[in-house]
Amino acid sequence: MTTMWNLPIRHDPWLDNGLEVLAGMAEAIARQHPAVLSVRLEPDGLRLEIQQLQRFAHLLSHQIALQVENAYYIPEPGRKVLKPFVGFNQQHPKQHPELYRGKEAIEAFVQELLAEISQPSNRRSRFTCPFCGAPATEKRTLSLYPFVTKTKALGGQAVWEEAGFRGLNEYGPICAVCAFLGMLAWSDTALLYRCDIDGPQGTALLALPWPQPLDLRRLHTQKQRYRRALNPAHRRSNVQVVVRWGDREREDWPPQAFTMLLAFYEAALSRVLREIQGDGEEGLFELTALRGVIPDGWILLRIPQGRMKDITATDWFMEDAILRVLRSMIEADVLPYQGILTGIWLTLEGRRIDEETAAWREERAAAFLQNDFGGFAAGFGVRRRQMLGFYSEAVQGLHQWIQIWLEERKTMNEQELELVRRAGRTIGRIAGAQRRATILYEMERARTPSDLLGVLSDVVHRLVGMEAQEMRDQYLSLEALDRLTALIHAAGDDARRFADMKHTLFIYAGLEYAGVIRGQTAEATAR
Repeated sequence: MTTMWNLPIRHDPWLDNGLEVLAGMAEAIARQHPAVLSVRLEPDGLRLEIQQLQRFAHLLSHQIALQVENAYYIPEPGRKVLKPFVGFNQQHPKQHPELYRGKEAIEAFVQELLAEISQPSNRRSRFTCPFCGAPATEKRTLSLYPFVTKTKALGGQAVWEEAGFRGLNEYGPICAVCAFLGMLAWSDTALLYRCDIDGPQGTALLALPWPQPLDLRRLHTQKQRYRRALNPAHRRSNVQVVVRWGDREREDWPPQAFTMLLAFYEAALSRVLREIQGDGEEGLFELTALRGVIPDGWILLRIPQGRMKDITATDWFMEDAILRVLRSMIEADVLPYQGILTGIWLTLEGRRIDEETAAWREERAAAFLQNDFGGFAAGFGVRRRQMLGFYSEAVQGLHQWIQIWLEERKTMNEQELELVRRAGRTIGRIAGAQRRATILYEMERARTPSDLLGVLSDVVHRLVGMEAQEMRDQYLSLEALDRLTALIHAAGDDARRFADMKHTLFIYAGLEYAGVIRGQTAEATAR
């Protein structure tokens, strides 16, 4: 007898990612045992036509046993431990959800679930599942569904709206199928994770793909494609890059949410581009098609490690402009995280400061992915005795990054950017040579063209009296400052163009200032 099992999407990122995991397992069974099962994956749900129910129950139990292993890592041979982001990792194994208690518990759960699917009982419940409308018989806990809270002040039934994440649910019952999907989601190898932020008892980050509008078939295709760019064997993160500067090579795990997303996108898009070029699918790299193969929306969860407590979550969706910038950068072989941000760091009294550097890189990645050019530029100023350090190759890559980004923003052309760069380097050299960090502070505080023109006028006065050869020897360009003054006047009332011009000037002035100060410090140390 044929059993039909229809599973519509739940319009919930956690459960729908769990549904995608089930779809992958069902497809694996159908490929190997077509007489047992046929699968239809549609944009709005998963349809299973089961010809041999008992055989399917056995095969599904086996697939689940393999799947849930993905929630573990191997710290040493013969020992496996749940990854720190898994919501029940500190609970006794007897308190784990059924799918994580071993093969016997999995088989018993699957048999009971499929029995209910094939021959629905008259079992009644006072409650209705908020996700699918079925009788709700399972307690919705953090181990099944992370977006819940015991704190009534935070509770509310409507968690997801079209505009995105809006709050946590109170604890409450759900149906057995939604509980099953919630359990599966913890084992999903396509979730991006970063653990041990601030140590083993600190925080874990989890990123759920959540492209809009939701299309389960597209989500499945996307995850199948980008999984290959991830490394799920590590406790710390499955987003890993190899950083090479000079003769040194090391592994690097991005420190926070947006650095993780940026590193993921550059790795995944690089892989997609290579595949497209190899398959002759050039049209696939157009923007609309690209959104079809890589998720453009994510739910970012911060999960306390140790005893599971309330999570916090935000949503983020990539703008077309930033996707175009990333595409152009990867086509030019410029990797913003691996090839630029990891080559810039912060120092204090000549020593690298890792925690502050990680925060600096996260701020730059977040500003870029949110298309905030001003926020991106803000990190290149002087910070409480902290100084920027960098490799020259990273600064060269940064210039390409800025050029591609500004070209997308349509605020400066290549010739104007080169002029602003020369002027910025002149300002930074003067500020550094004269130990006048106030020039950078004043530039950062400039809100209007007249404010910025006042800063430029002050810098020009500091050049008065210098011989032409002396200026050339120090790479100072009075001509660039004069032309920049004319360019600012020409910007007129175009506030966006003026702002990008000022922020770009600030980046190059800040970098040059840092380079001059580092050079002076090195000379003093060598004496």
